[in-house]
Amino acid sequence: MSCGDADAVTNGTLVSYNPDKTYTAVVTFVCDPGYEHTGGDLVRTCNTSALWSGTVAICSSELIVIIVSWVLIIIASRVVMVMASWVWAHRRGPCEDV
Repeated sequence: MSCGDADAVTNGTLVSYNPDKTYTAVVTFVCDPGYEHTGGDLVRTCNTSALWSGTVAICSSELIVIIVSWVLIIIASRVVMVMASWVWAHRRGPCEDV
């Protein structure tokens, strides 16, 4: 039984495959330049059920990954600033006559 063609990877390229696409055939993908592997499987094997193993690989833009990282850093720094303000506001002691 044949697995047929493996699903294409968006922003990825098929780099090796077994043309008969039968049991134990392997397909290998790579992400295109400017994209990185963020999920799914880059290597898939035709199994005994005539299905490709794993899930379709996900290749995401490196720019998106970098932006998400900066957003998390900015959010974390805001939390620290809010916490620092709260601690400062509550560290003041009662007013005393001098």
